Amino acid sequence: MPLGGGRRVADRRAVVGVTAYAEDVVRDGPERSSCRLVSSRYVDAVERVGGVAVLLPARHDCDERLAHQLVEMLDALVLVGGGDVAGRWFGEEDHPAIGPVDEGRDAFEIALAAAALAADLPMLGVCRGMQVMAVADGGSVEQHLPDRLGHNDHATGTVQPGGIHRHLVGTAEGTVTRGILGEQFEASCHHHQGVDRLGGFVASGWSADGVLEVMERPGPGFCVGIQSHPEVAADDRLFAALVATARPAGPTMRTRGFAGRAALPP
Repeated sequence: MPLGGGRRVADRRAVVGVTAYAEDVVRDGPERSSCRLVSSRYVDAVERVGGVAVLLPARHDCDERLAHQLVEMLDALVLVGGGDVAGRWFGEEDHPAIGPVDEGRDAFEIALAAAALAADLPMLGVCRGMQVMAVADGGSVEQHLPDRLGHNDHATGTVQPGGIHRHLVGTAEGTVTRGILGEQFEASCHHHQGVDRLGGFVASGWSADGVLEVMERPGPGFCVGIQSHPEVAADDRLFAALVATARPAGPTMRTRGFAGRAALPP
């Protein structure tokens, strides 16, 4: 039977993977339970622009083969925000200011991002997700921005409800970012880490204090990392571009194969 109960594959809505993570919760009673979850804002953003969001919980057993299998099932990928990326993934010791890290989540998302890059899967990385994309492509993370900036405004300055700091970001002429977000946009952020080495990405947006705010992959398609949180501001422009670029893979899936760009440490 054809996909969609007889509908053409071309009419199928884009399936967008959204990464999720484990968190302990306390319900009524003495027991704690672990949930695999993600902020509804990411799911809502994907679905507002016509995509179908599916959650991808982090797996501690994910290797290159499984990451490639997951990518074959998707039309696009969103790497969401969250905790700090451990320094070992880009050859450094952890900074003293680094928060608690989730090694399993790091391994899963870096492998998934590398597989997506190898398959040219449309991808959007938000905050931590942007950093994961850079590391997966041989780049690195600046582990504590205040060491260079002399302030921690991106995490604590002019805090709005929900712990969000708002500031303007300027974009680079001729980039995909400029075409979608214009010459500048208001960013909603909360972070103390940022991308340092870009790997195969190019910088496409900065804050006034020189923090890299947006990067993108050269060439056709859509592959963008943004340090701020467009889902918080209900700014759907990047999500709309992601879904518009995604093409349902159909029954043949993708055949380019996986050639992981980052050597994952043991």
